[in-house]
Amino acid sequence: MTKPSLFTRIGVSILAYSLLGYLIYLPASCVNNYRKYKACLTKPSEMVAVKIDDSYPKDLEEVISKVEKIAEKDYLTVIKELKTPLEASIYCTKILEYENDIKVYGKRDYWASFKQIHKNKKDDCDGGALAAAAILSDDGFQPYIAVLSDEGTPVQAHAIFVYKTDKEKYGSIGINRSDCTSGYDSLEKLVNDMGFSHFQIYNISKYNPDYINNDKDNDPRK
Repeated sequence: MTKPSLFTRIGVSILAYSLLGYLIYLPASCVNNYRKYKACLTKPSEMVAVKIDDSYPKDLEEVISKVEKIAEKDYLTVIKELKTPLEASIYCTKILEYENDIKVYGKRDYWASFKQIHKNKKDDCDGGALAAAAILSDDGFQPYIAVLSDEGTPVQAHAIFVYKTDKEKYGSIGINRSDCTSGYDSLEKLVNDMGFSHFQIYNISKYNPDYINNDKDNDPRK
């Protein structure tokens, strides 16, 4: 039998070490992502409540006009100047245009940062949810994004931003008008009224703290 040359043995050794390094790195990466995923999962009872003024404005058109003018500015100014769930709802339903991720980002499902969403002014349901979370992030609201689904069709999910008030009431904001609700006694009832039976809540800042201005996918399920 011919003995392998020195160069052959060196090549095999390099390949073996490369494969070993890959096998060691990949599980570590997966474990890290899983830890971040588990850390951002939130139960309704764990949600931080926020005090809000839920009175209806005297002039809704004036609020809409305000939001439209502010939406022409950069994304950081939008976060700074829009302060209420109503203003965030108007931004998500009137400023953002619904478009699937394939056409906007070239990917089937992509959770863009608010910087990207505001630049494009186009996104799908997760974009509306993340936009609301970002807009209200400096107003005492935690960035809770709820992914809704049915037991029989878990792939057909829907995303909304959810919040809890100091009066133990729940509300939501999204890219559709039907996503914008308030005054619910429970999230279960809110979700059921939207036609879904299951939900999971993610505090997106515990998965990607820079979800407002990064250039990557912020979907914690991946």
